[in-house]
Amino acid sequence: MQLAASLLVLAAPASAWWQPNTAGGPITFDYLLGVDPFIPSKHIKAGIQVYFLDGNNTSPESVAAIHAAGAKAVCYFSAGSWEMDRPDAGLFPPSVIGNTMNGWAREKWLNISSPLIRPIMKARMKECQAKGFDGVDPDNVDVWTNKQEAGFPQLTGMDQFKYNSWLSSTAHGLGLAAGLKNDLDQVKSLEPKFDFFVNEQCGEFEECGKYLPAKLVSKPLFNVEYNAQGFIRSCRCQSKLGLQSIKKTLDLVIGMSKCSATYLNNNCPFA
Repeated sequence: MQLAASLLVLAAPASAWWQPNTAGGPITFDYLLGVDPFIPSKHIKAGIQVYFLDGNNTSPESVAAIHAAGAKAVCYFSAGSWEMDRPDAGLFPPSVIGNTMNGWAREKWLNISSPLIRPIMKARMKECQAKGFDGVDPDNVDVWTNKQEAGFPQLTGMDQFKYNSWLSSTAHGLGLAAGLKNDLDQVKSLEPKFDFFVNEQCGEFEECGKYLPAKLVSKPLFNVEYNAQGFIRSCRCQSKLGLQSIKKTLDLVIGMSKCSATYLNNNCPFA
């Protein structure tokens, strides 16, 4: 698909925020959360339509350069964890901070049912808005499925649903598209509230089929894989499940693999 034609799916609809649509085909993207700083001359690549970037580490000038290239910029932040290195880390009261996340020594789970974290998350989204981002990518919004590890065994699926719904409505109120990251068990119920979906390793964990509700309404699924087997599985499902899959290294810096024609849309194991 030619970039000029596919950019039509990125055109702003008659609404207050960007609403990407895959009716014209998959939307290309890169997931550059580990890049600091983002250097437009180095990191903007021909054919990429959407860039996912860390909200703290990205300047307004970088976002403007992405727009000048005809692409969109999505602002990453963690909505379900406390990170000791973030500039607003001191704003979180101790009562909302839980246990250390498995595999992430400098990060702890948050009690997403507490109203005390909402003003902090809204401030993060307002920073994304001020920098000119088109959408937000709130991470770790599946605390309820990790509630024992998190140290908040009282959390329920309804707690998560209400919090994620609030994230979406708050983003929309700021003129930002809202993405749902993982939280696979609530994709169907949350689909009407979100504009796009983000997943890591749905091919590796054989979970891509849970995104069929998004495919049915032409909302994009941006999927990142970290090993070859999972990547091939996801590539086989690009058309059937409406996903766009790339393979990255865990540091999420420059460089990625795209689906090979050998595997593309060939015997999808998930649908």
